Amino acid sequence: MSLFKGAGVALITPFNEDNSVNYEMLRTLVKRQIDGGTDAIIVCGTTGEPATMTEEEKLSVIKCVVDDSRADSCNSGNRCQLHTKCDRFLTES
Repeated sequence: MSLFKGAGVALITPFNEDNSVNYEMLRTLVKRQIDGGTDAIIVCGTTGEPATMTEEEKLSVIKCVVDDSRADSCNSGNRCQLHTKCDRFLTES
């Protein structure tokens, strides 16, 4: 059984000039994808920058994307799937 059906987008992680994650732009990118009908957003995956991020930064980005997409995606009937490690982190934080 497939995890999702449709189109998935590997989302970039935007950064500020000081190399910190730009969460405002990240939220904008997530909203654009949801508004555009993307079925799955892949975070900290294949875009390259996760290799330079700490585990804390990666999990913080994942949490931000999940929190922002839950209201738009999960509440509209789409199924949200999280990796077990990330799900545990989100539950504990």
